[in-house]
Amino acid sequence: MYTLKFGDYEYIFEYDTEEEFQKRKQDTIELHKEFLDLEKYREVNRIVKKLEQKIIPENRMRWAELEGKFIAYKKEVSKKKVGQSSYKAWASVFNKLKEFFNITPVEQIELEDYEDFVNTLIEEYELKNKSVNGHIKYINNFLDWAVSRKLIKENNITGIEKLPEEEYIRENYTNKEILEILNHDFPQEFKDIFSIATYTGMRVSEICNLQQEDIIKDKDTDIYYFNIKKSKSKNGKRKVPIHKNILDRVLEIDFPLLSDKSTMGAKQKVILRQLYNVVDCREAHTWPPRSVNTWPVDF
Repeated sequence: MYTLKFGDYEYIFEYDTEEEFQKRKQDTIELHKEFLDLEKYREVNRIVKKLEQKIIPENRMRWAELEGKFIAYKKEVSKKKVGQSSYKAWASVFNKLKEFFNITPVEQIELEDYEDFVNTLIEEYELKNKSVNGHIKYINNFLDWAVSRKLIKENNITGIEKLPEEEYIRENYTNKEILEILNHDFPQEFKDIFSIATYTGMRVSEICNLQQEDIIKDKDTDIYYFNIKKSKSKNGKRKVPIHKNILDRVLEIDFPLLSDKSTMGAKQKVILRQLYNVVDCREAHTWPPRSVNTWPVDF
């Protein structure tokens, strides 16, 4: 029997010959070395894990990570309440933030950094003040949400000043322009949309949402009307009389209109594309034409 000690460790083995003794001794030394290496690895691993636990997660939060968490939360909690337009707007802002700040942790971005970002939106992206203010509002929302979820400690953009916005006066279409629209040789669906909009003042979304059962004749007055059941506001749900100039055509229409377009955004785009064949694409104008009151309204 032979006992080999290494500090607190003790190894005992048997041998018959001197040659066997040397071999068993060498094997024991190598075994002890491997054991120490394993123990060292385990200790280092324990230290690394302790250090990782001490690192504050928010100090590592980048915009790319925050975007993923924010969008995932909205999709899970909001379900179908958030429209695709909101997701596109958020993505646009997040993309600019990721490009500008790169991998800088969100927690380390100061007010002055956001002011530089705003200047970039104005000078390089050539955004108008209203759009820049919209970006600032979105970033505020992102950061407020991150604070509420304890992903970061504070919202460092709160002190940034809102830019002054120009007031646009939206002009009505003139009667001449309205007549040009009504008399233009549009595809039939677009003729119907423009006619209904002109004689009712209804929004494009309301017109495109009309179903066959929404065309109703009042029993007391014999007047036909559109029964608007879907609206963002309580006042939007209403009965809109159908003008005699378009009644015959309305009764022939197979609603809904533009049913081949899956989203309202797609419908609005093709409608505007048709409209701009007749009138200039001017920001000061609004559709449907609000000068509809100039038309004789006798039912």
